[in-house]
Amino acid sequence: MDTLEKTLETVKKHLPAPGTELLGFAFLPPEALWTGTSNGRPFVAVAEDRWPFCGGLFLLATMEGPVFVADLENYNQCSYCAASFPQFMEITKLFLETVNAVTSPSTFDGGFLARCEEAEQVLRKKIAQIDASAIADEEGFWSTTVEELGYGI
Repeated sequence: MDTLEKTLETVKKHLPAPGTELLGFAFLPPEALWTGTSNGRPFVAVAEDRWPFCGGLFLLATMEGPVFVADLENYNQCSYCAASFPQFMEITKLFLETVNAVTSPSTFDGGFLARCEEAEQVLRKKIAQIDASAIADEEGFWSTTVEELGYGI
């Protein structure tokens, strides 16, 4: 089995249920996964955020392991996400569970922002245990995403 086939197998094994979304990215079903090359690295596209009338972004898992956000028009990598697709999905699951808990209809009261700030701190620690590199860059995907959760966005 070559590297591309191994990567596709790993991605398919860890893909979320069809229709799962993360911050505008819709995860692709196994039959819709596509491949390409970004910054000289072969990749598998795992989720897309297509914009009406012009491009968009997508999540890619490289053959070496790391996951990035990239531009749909030229495949340039914009932001580092995680060291591997399984780690990315573990963090995604944790993030979505946290967001659902913090933003349930019963949580919109006077303490909402305090709970968001607390959730951010807890989530940062849990992400660091899964993959410290995913949260290390303050401008990276997970770091900014979790920061926005802390602000109640």
